[in-house]
Amino acid sequence: MISKTGTKIVVALIAAAGVVAAAWIKDHNKIEPVDCSVLRSLNSNEKTAVTFDNRSGRAVSIRWVDDKGAEIEIQNGDVGPARKLILDSYVSHGFCVRDFVTGKALLAVPITSNDQNVIIPRSH
Repeated sequence: MISKTGTKIVVALIAAAGVVAAAWIKDHNKIEPVDCSVLRSLNSNEKTAVTFDNRSGRAVSIRWVDDKGAEIEIQNGDVGPARKLILDSYVSHGFCVRDFVTGKALLAVPITSNDQNVIIPRSH
């Protein structure tokens, strides 16, 4: 779903079950912090690889979100600027991308397809 209001574009991604969701507001290329508590990982047998491509210009921390919405730190889940992290996961799992220094949520990411690429954009 994409709706445009003035200069703001609201983007919402909803997984097939409608439980895993992510939303963020993009205004003039600035990504506003989001609330990762909307994410829930669902049981799935569909394995996949997820690539997190950090183009943000800062270090980020990737955290898996469990079925209750708790964020779980991932071993080696910190990604420096201009670096990538490839994780084995499952379709219907969720991840929260946080600024490594401030802890602010940058992206709420539901895994909705095989071999999903997640670009962590630069914010101004």
